[in-house]
Amino acid sequence: MTKPNRILKITDFASVSSCNGCDGAVLLGAHQQSQLAERICKEIPKTSQACALAFDGVRLMDISFAMKVLVPFKVMTLAMEKALVLKNLAPDILETVEAAIAFHRKKTGSQLCILVQQAGDISPVGYLEPALEKAFRIMCQQGYVKSEDLRRIEPQIRIENAGMRLKRMWNMGTAIRDETIDSYGRSYRYTLPQVS
Repeated sequence: MTKPNRILKITDFASVSSCNGCDGAVLLGAHQQSQLAERICKEIPKTSQACALAFDGVRLMDISFAMKVLVPFKVMTLAMEKALVLKNLAPDILETVEAAIAFHRKKTGSQLCILVQQAGDISPVGYLEPALEKAFRIMCQQGYVKSEDLRRIEPQIRIENAGMRLKRMWNMGTAIRDETIDSYGRSYRYTLPQVS
């Protein structure tokens, strides 16, 4: 039986409070953050190919929450070959996530890219190398992308190189993939994670 993709609500894991007159703040101490990260990370194996964290009702989040909970959660989903989607981020939270990704890059030298879904549209936040941006746009426009699609828009690219680009996109957790085997051999179709 296939595991479903899951949506986890931040409000199910952390209490949302008021801070300086702003309702909807997630402010946790270091110990609470590590406990929350452990609780959320236990949910990853229960998902199929993607996991979403929904921020409904949350309007403010401190940077330490993003660095101590969201970034490790993203790293863990990558290790388990799953995509992570953050849903319904308030503008201030989106800025906090961007800052946490930038800090992670400066501290570790590794690039992270997290998918964010706002009003049904999914976009990458963080670093997505320019060669993968075209593939991501194609995937968004037609719902999927295959090596042949990249080759069509960049005829000079070899089909193997196109396949490696798409695999990098999957390795970054910005796409999920389905394998097909036919008389031509094995091929992959890359799509955006479906989390409703």
